Formats: sequence, structure tokens, C-alpha cells
Amino acid sequence: MCITQLSVLGLTPSVVGLLFIASGGIYAVGTPVWGYVYDKIFDSYLTMSTSSIVCAASFILLGPAPFLPLETTLWLVIIAQVLLGLGAGGKVGFNHSLRVTVFRGFPDEIPTLTIVSGLFNCTLALGGFIGPFIGGTLLDHMGYENGTMVLLGIEMAVLVITIIHSLWTIITRFCGRSEELKPILSNGSLRS
Repeated sequence: MCITQLSVLGLTPSVVGLLFIASGGIYAVGTPVWGYVYDKIFDSYLTMSTSSIVCAASFILLGPAPFLPLETTLWLVIIAQVLLGLGAGGKVGFNHSLRVTVFRGFPDEIPTLTIVSGLFNCTLALGGFIGPFIGGTLLDHMGYENGTMVLLGIEMAVLVITIIHSLWTIITRFCGRSEELKPILSNGSLRS
């Protein structure tokens, strides 16, 4: 969301500030709910795909998308921010990462948890660093509406990759060709 985009609404600085923290607040509240869902289902690709769809809907409304006959309104911005917070909370699939790591043969012990947690937090911080840079660059060179469409394209690519990987996993399980799903580690050593 861009301050110049919100200036057309004639909002006070306090209201603009509230709009900027809306997605973060929803993210903070929704992430434990997503975590609970991730804990209850083994194959979390459906959950990851759902969160990508929610984020994509957010980007469509946040621009709003040039192909939609919508103008920026306060309610449209609020709905887009809520969807962004909900969708982003579902993308934090730490439980999925840990479960796949253990499934692939790593021991279900504290060192494995530490490694996965370190890698997960490292990539999360890298995204927090790169994201604003890319967002600012898109805003400067393409404008807000078109910049959000680039983000929508990235989100759709993530969704397609998630679906393809999920289908590949399902097919290899049913066909008995699950070489990819065999443990990497066998008796504490790397598989050759």
C-alpha cells in the first residue's frame, strides 16, 4: 500500500497508520491458527496453495488490478490488507519444513530443529530485506497498480510451483516411484 495511493481518500495520518498495520495485525493473529492447521494435516500443500490464493486475491484488490473496474476505496483497502495478512500467515510453513526434513531421514532431535529454524529464519529475514527493495523499485518504475500486478504474477508462479510439486509428490507415491521421497540420511550418513 502506498501513501500516494491513499491520499485520494483524504484520510488522516492516524487512519493511514492503522491501514499500514492492519495486515501485520491480522498476520499476528492468524499465524497461530494456520500453525494449528499445519499441525493437524500431514500434506500441507493444500494449505500453502490456499494461502497463495488468498494473497493473490489481496494483490488483485490492493492495486486495484487494472483489469477490474474498481476504484480505490477505504473498504477495498481494508479488505485487501486483511486478505494479505491472512494469506501471508499461511505461507509461514515452518511445521511443513520440519516435517519434510524429518521424513527425509534427519533425526527428530534438537539439532535438526535448530538447523531448520535457522534456515527458515534466515530466508524470512532475507525476504524482509529484499521485499521492500523490490517493492520500492516497482513503485518507482511501474507505478503502484502495475507493481502490484508484478507481485500478483510472482504469487501465481509460487502457486503453480506448489501445485506442481504437490501433484508430483502424489503421483510418485501412488506409482511406487518414490525415489525422491526416500530418506536422504540412512543410519546417520548421507545416501549415495
